[in-house]
Amino acid sequence: MTALATLHRRAIVVVLCLSLAALSIVTSPKAEAVGACPRNGKPLADGTYVESSPFGPRGNSFHRGVDLAGNEGTPIFAALDGTVADAGPASGFGQWIVVDSTTANGLVSTVYGHMYPADVLVRKGTQVSAGQHIANIGNNGQSSGPHLHFEYWEGGRLTQGQAVDPSFLLKAPPADPSVAQNVSASADCQIGVLKPGLVPPEFVPWLLKAGALCPGVTAPVLAAQLEAENGFRHGPTAPVSSTGAQGPAQFMPGTWSTWGKDYDGSGPPPDVNSIPDAVMSQGALMCENYRLCAAGIADGSIIGDPVALALAAYNAGFGAVQRNGGMPSGGEYTTQTQPYVYKILQRAQAFAAAPWTGGMTPSIGVRGVTSIVDAATEFTGKPWVWGGGDVEGPTKDGFDSAGLTFFAVAQGTQGGVVLPRTADQQWDVGKAVAMADVRPGDLVFSGWDSRGRPSHVGIAVGNGQMVHTDLDQGVVIADFYPDSRARRVT
Repeated sequence: MTALATLHRRAIVVVLCLSLAALSIVTSPKAEAVGACPRNGKPLADGTYVESSPFGPRGNSFHRGVDLAGNEGTPIFAALDGTVADAGPASGFGQWIVVDSTTANGLVSTVYGHMYPADVLVRKGTQVSAGQHIANIGNNGQSSGPHLHFEYWEGGRLTQGQAVDPSFLLKAPPADPSVAQNVSASADCQIGVLKPGLVPPEFVPWLLKAGALCPGVTAPVLAAQLEAENGFRHGPTAPVSSTGAQGPAQFMPGTWSTWGKDYDGSGPPPDVNSIPDAVMSQGALMCENYRLCAAGIADGSIIGDPVALALAAYNAGFGAVQRNGGMPSGGEYTTQTQPYVYKILQRAQAFAAAPWTGGMTPSIGVRGVTSIVDAATEFTGKPWVWGGGDVEGPTKDGFDSAGLTFFAVAQGTQGGVVLPRTADQQWDVGKAVAMADVRPGDLVFSGWDSRGRPSHVGIAVGNGQMVHTDLDQGVVIADFYPDSRARRVT
């Protein structure tokens, strides 16, 4: 039995909002003032949409929501109880609605975009309930087809918060037959949960504390950062980098002299190899980076996502962000800083448990799957579905090509590698492999456009064949396409 499965059986629940008092977490005044958690639901009814574009990097920008394609006029529902903070024209959105809600972790906003004016059914200041019909799908603003652009912001959309992947709100529990929409009374308010089994238990309480220091920097982001920095290694034998960075959070001596503090009372002096001192100092530095980046975005001196920029500042210094007017680029910034940020933002999604799971480990790595190939071939025969597939398996009973690889790699690595959601984005992960050297589990890309970007991806199974999703046949094993190129992601 895997460690993840054991933890799942033990039903270890790590829930931030239930742990505040016990852990004496340092919170902001805003977080201390919050009341009961809002109910939650889905922004669109099941069967009325397909996910056409995921959260995350897209081309040269960062897509801060998910696009849910559907017919014009399809009802849009409030995903959370809350108050309409804005409703009307917005740049790029055509018309939008911003709903502010109070959770145990502070202010959050859900955002709904691309509606026509006549289809915005609420006004600023309106109190709305989860599941309430607030708008209809449109094709307004910078939109290539009718869809809902849906965002979720920790810390508030209009108050320089952090955009996080809102996909968990598409997986709300099944609806009560007496209720029109899938609405859950989430009194335990598990937004911001750390997924058990992926974080060493000795780090958990301190990550939760550090993740509550400011609204923009969450425990899952900090966990992914620790994994990237030094693999959670700590103590006097923890490796020191070639540049002299030390401890689980890889502080340089000069930075540690400024930010290192004795957080557990075992010093002074603070210990760079100590979990409490390193993690809390990491959180404090990240919060300062976030504050500086959010202020720069507000005054127009820099552009970008404040969390991504805060991570870049941790890696390269805030001065690099300032000089570049946003994400540092060129030289080592392109080869080191940008991949560092991208990897952490992707892995943070794996460290975060959806509110509906109660903090339990989901199905990643506990299905009895032993390899990427096994994970994919398990669903041979499933149909091709546009936008189909996530880390838990088929959606709408099928996969598209990138959905199958997205699922299979997450499963086959027990959540160790979480790919982006499209073939174009997956092409940037891992390293190129000559077709003569391809081995089972490598990704095989094809369907190249004028930019040299792929539109299709499969998984090598051996003997010049791959398991992939064919438009007509669904998930099948077939020969490599003539224009195939490969990359190794594990």
